[in-house]
Amino acid sequence: MRTLEFHYTNTWTVQNSTFRAMTQLSTLVITHNRIESFPYNTFWGLRLLYRLILSHNHIQTLNPRMFMGLGHLSTLDLSNNYIKQLPSEWLSRMRDPSSCLLEMTKRQRINLLDLLKNRIQNITTGTFQGGCSFTHLILLRNDLGVLQEDIFTGLSSLKTLDLRNSKFRLQGSGAFNGLSSLKRLTTEGSTIKTVSGDLLQDMTHVEHLNLSYSQIRSLEVSERENSKEAAQTAVTITGPFYMQKYRRGLFMDGNAIKHLRTNVFVGLSDLTSLYCSNNKLSVLFPGAFKGLSQLKILLLFSNEIRIIFPGAFEYLYELRYLDLSYNRINAIAEDTFIGLQNLRKLKLTATQLHTIHDDAFRGLGFLKSLSLDYN
Repeated sequence: MRTLEFHYTNTWTVQNSTFRAMTQLSTLVITHNRIESFPYNTFWGLRLLYRLILSHNHIQTLNPRMFMGLGHLSTLDLSNNYIKQLPSEWLSRMRDPSSCLLEMTKRQRINLLDLLKNRIQNITTGTFQGGCSFTHLILLRNDLGVLQEDIFTGLSSLKTLDLRNSKFRLQGSGAFNGLSSLKRLTTEGSTIKTVSGDLLQDMTHVEHLNLSYSQIRSLEVSERENSKEAAQTAVTITGPFYMQKYRRGLFMDGNAIKHLRTNVFVGLSDLTSLYCSNNKLSVLFPGAFKGLSQLKILLLFSNEIRIIFPGAFEYLYELRYLDLSYNRINAIAEDTFIGLQNLRKLKLTATQLHTIHDDAFRGLGFLKSLSLDYN
């Protein structure tokens, strides 16, 4: 038998010998039951097990030894349970020498660890250190509290980290240290408040960074801004599937950002899309977007922008689409859009606009679409 599934069976307990004789299992699915815990060595002997799905149970604690012997495991789904704490030794136990896993010379890699919608309140440094590495880690909808420095140490192979609506706060700028292979990071619905340039210091391969609705209030310039290291660091970020033409995007919608300091984007020269709508920006100063030389999409709608100084967009040589709709821009001064020689589409819808200087749009030789509706 290769696959065993039982759902909605009202099961409360599982003995540690229940699966001992099923050595050929590759998929085991136990969902929508009432199991609160699994004893140690529950899955011992299932060396061929590839997928273990334990979602929608009542699991509250994880026995550090319950996963011993699962040397070929690729997917571990513990979502929709009541887990409050991750044992500090559970990964090292999975590859304990006594579990006969030394027959594998390479480090075990689990493709997916799904902890969605549990009650995890704290993750201690070292929790993810051990004999296993992960490709995708889902911590969506937990209550993680403070993320300490180096909390994800040991996950150098991780490509996706989903922290949406997990109510976490950052302590320092090193919470994501060590994630050198990370491709996608989503923190939507968290409590970050301040984003430092150093926060991205070890994520040079990121392809999708979503910081939307994370209660961000300020963007701080990296302490390494003036160093050669900062000048050479470029974070690569990817947008949603429907923006395949412009693939690298940074999402900061729905925060409380009031100011964009000069040089805050230095080091992001590969960025092609910046989403900063629904914030509290009021003034765009000269050089606000310095460093974004490849940016093609800039969305600033639904802010509180009143003043745009000439030179605010000076470094956006490749920008194609600029949306300033739903702001409070009463007047557009001379040379406001200087530097946007490649701009194709400009939206100024519902900006309370009543004064436009004769040379306000000077230099926009390639502009094809200008929206001034509802002014």
